[in-house]
Amino acid sequence: MKRVIMLLSNPFKPDLRVLRESLILSKEGFHVIIIAWDREGKLKKMERINSNIVVIRVRLRYKGRGNFFIRFLRRVIYTILFNFMAIIYAKNFLAGEETKIIHCHDFDTIIAGLLIKYFRLSKPQKTFLILDSHEYWPGIPFLESNLALKSIVKFLHNVLIKLIDAVITVSKALSDKIPSPLRGIKAIFPNIFLPEEIKKPKSIDRKGSTIRENIKIFYYGSLHKARGVIQLIKLGILTKRSNKISTEIMIAGRGPLERIVRLASSKGVINYLGWIPESDIRKLLEDTHFTWILYDPKIENNQVAMPNKFFLSLLYGIPIITNHGLFIAGLVDEAKVGFVVNYNKAHEEVYQKLIELSASSNSYSELRRNISEMLHKMNLTIKNYIDDFLKVFYLAFKQ
Repeated sequence: MKRVIMLLSNPFKPDLRVLRESLILSKEGFHVIIIAWDREGKLKKMERINSNIVVIRVRLRYKGRGNFFIRFLRRVIYTILFNFMAIIYAKNFLAGEETKIIHCHDFDTIIAGLLIKYFRLSKPQKTFLILDSHEYWPGIPFLESNLALKSIVKFLHNVLIKLIDAVITVSKALSDKIPSPLRGIKAIFPNIFLPEEIKKPKSIDRKGSTIRENIKIFYYGSLHKARGVIQLIKLGILTKRSNKISTEIMIAGRGPLERIVRLASSKGVINYLGWIPESDIRKLLEDTHFTWILYDPKIENNQVAMPNKFFLSLLYGIPIITNHGLFIAGLVDEAKVGFVVNYNKAHEEVYQKLIELSASSNSYSELRRNISEMLHKMNLTIKNYIDDFLKVFYLAFKQ
């Protein structure tokens, strides 16, 4: 049996990247077991996605509280605890497997992967360890306020990668930041949609190629100051006071800025939807004019990020508002599928661009045509990305 153990430090609600990769593997006859960390303890302990994919959730309640160092220590302790619990689950599933494939989703599951490979279950040459880097961990926001701690994490990150067999990343920009692993195997698999997801969404057929009234802007994700949420609220204030354009700004998600977002919603500046499932996000995208994908460019991880929402926006034909200093900004600017603005002045610049757009009869329809062209080009590359992804797993049987 070709079996893959995936280790995941979120509860899989689902995590779209993990789901897509699992589906690719299951179609090739791999049996995928996702061992996920359920921090709230509210989801099913076991969930079967299909005959070849099962999710096992480890219930370990965790909430980040306290000052920076307290939160950091709590996160480290709980992450280590989850890794050790994951080893116990993985051991049962890997028993009897001649070639053991451990697929670690992000750096915070690598402890379990390394212990399984080098100490727990088999000889190193019989265990193939993959790091799937969704983020650049030495550059996450949590570390940007403490350069000494960031340097320590970067050193550990680079040393431990030398003990891993293969690395998969979301973008070339991220891949370039990560050193070569033990066997020198690297692959790039963006958070791109799968062929079966490609369809003609209702948004493509939406009446009206121009926008003059009630421009709908949608943000979903973490309510964090590094995601341009404050700038989006400021945009709502500008348009609320304006007699030139009107907007409907929808924000979905949870995070540190939730109180401010709720206050803005109570004042009619934005419409706060709370946390909503991915199925509802897709429904809202079908009736949206722009998606808001801003990331603070001072944060190193943000510079190389390739978020799911970038591809989901394109899939639904929705132009993107993003900012300079990001990898995705270059893609948006080159293909002309949205606006690229200054992060700190985003509300002012977007306000002006929306006024210009509402006065033009062709500008918005041109953005949508450009998305169709970009989508067509991407569709041609999906198979190549999938093939490169699968090669990593088949190399496990050739070691």
